[in-house]
Amino acid sequence: MEYLWLKNKYQLDEKALISYGFSKDSSAFIFKTSPIENFTFLIKISENVLSLDVFDEDGEIYIPFTIQQAQGALVSTLKNFANILLEDIIKHCFIPIDIRSNILKYVCEQYGTLPDYPWKEYQEHATLKNEKGKWYGLLAKIPAKCLGLPSNSKIDILNVKLAPEKIVQLIDSAQYYAAYHMNKKYWMTILLNENTDLNMVYKLLDESYQAVNH
Repeated sequence: MEYLWLKNKYQLDEKALISYGFSKDSSAFIFKTSPIENFTFLIKISENVLSLDVFDEDGEIYIPFTIQQAQGALVSTLKNFANILLEDIIKHCFIPIDIRSNILKYVCEQYGTLPDYPWKEYQEHATLKNEKGKWYGLLAKIPAKCLGLPSNSKIDILNVKLAPEKIVQLIDSAQYYAAYHMNKKYWMTILLNENTDLNMVYKLLDESYQAVNH
């Protein structure tokens, strides 16, 4: 069963995986262990997805493990061990990804942009400017409710400038929103979280940079 989506959450350390006991074939890293009698845990990591299956002594997938509502001492034991095992693998073999840092690295390498922090009261708000000092991006941390999300926490966002028709095309109120605190005709807000497509973000930053240069 698919257990964890890794994209934009973690960067895997291949050497650490091998040291931990994973083997690698043409398409995945694989780890097997049989800590509980008659059961084998199989973990695969491929294309940003970590999956975990439990097999019984006959080599068949143990179906109760895959059922979220399944109860009983054995199922609980298997699930508890699975959680401990996954936490240990992530701790030792993965490096957390900071999306904001990736964006800042990209604009620095691509455009020589260094972030500017103009507001003392909002120290996590960073403007991205071109050579003429025009904004083409704004990184910020805002209350989730500002985007209409049902949460009291704060979220990371990126505002970019795009053609109005492109903004209308992209807005889905899931990853892309009408611009927070900026002209909604020409600016759009991107929610930065584990579902963010970083390559798409880089593409939109390129478009925004070009837009303010014309």
